[in-house]
Amino acid sequence: MNKKLRVGVIGVGHLGKFHAEKYHKNKDCFLHSVSDTSPERGNSVAEAYNCIYHADYKSMVGMVDAVSVVVPTTLHFQIADFFLSHSIHVLVEKPITDNIKTAQKLLEKAKNNNLILFIGHLERFNPCIQSITNILDNRLNNFKIKHIVAMRLTPFNTRANDVSVVTDLMIHDIDLANFFLKSSMKSVQSRNSNVLQKSNDISSALLTFANNTTASLYANRVAKNPMRQFELYGDNEVFTLDLNRKIIHHTKFISKHDLLRPSTEQVDTKEEDALENEIKAFINNIITGKKHACSTDAKEGIKALQLAELIDSQFIEKE
Repeated sequence: MNKKLRVGVIGVGHLGKFHAEKYHKNKDCFLHSVSDTSPERGNSVAEAYNCIYHADYKSMVGMVDAVSVVVPTTLHFQIADFFLSHSIHVLVEKPITDNIKTAQKLLEKAKNNNLILFIGHLERFNPCIQSITNILDNRLNNFKIKHIVAMRLTPFNTRANDVSVVTDLMIHDIDLANFFLKSSMKSVQSRNSNVLQKSNDISSALLTFANNTTASLYANRVAKNPMRQFELYGDNEVFTLDLNRKIIHHTKFISKHDLLRPSTEQVDTKEEDALENEIKAFINNIITGKKHACSTDAKEGIKALQLAELIDSQFIEKE
């Protein structure tokens, strides 16, 4: 492909405006159009990046080769399906859609039209995840993951409550567990509660995989303080990833005088922009046909959503 890809962004609110910024900076594409339900917001982003504002996203057809869909989850299917139907590649923010049936429809449409359907599981591009992936791939002695612990907490925010805490927050860690363990699911146990919304606000889950590894996940969107921590446990050692501060600690338990004593060191991580790298991976996937190792395709997005639905199904309704 000799000419630069023309890209558009649907929804330029809190996250979408950053998609626009990263496309604008990318040398392999140019930001042609943006669309938003707010003319003020849409025109502001269009003016900032010298592109066209569309009140109706459908008018982008014929003007763009690829789009980011950065809208509430309940609108993912409607908008992604429209662009796939018009032979336009799609990056849709996680989760892929709000239910498995529509997610499968998107998968089939992308496959039948030979299009890229890229799911924005951004945490895979977190510098900590990138670093630990390289560390585990390059270790001479194989580190076998036995257990994962993930904790994801955030204060209440009115912006992203169209789905439950499982589909909104925990799905990041569901996807990471799938990414690292690469095993089918054996059993799911979960406990959920809603304290402010009709859907779950707090969830804890214990996942057992077919290879007998386990993962304990906890998500809370009504917490006082934010936390994004991901831990990988193996024999006599653990990697602790602070995904907020982009810090990794490696703890080994060393036998000394018949006692196990912990020895911890900080692991270097690169200062990288996760969203910028995700956008690069999407554009490169379209141009070369090669999928980045950390990219999430539609099948993986559906796998994460299926597990999220199982976890969400054990629901304790607020009285």
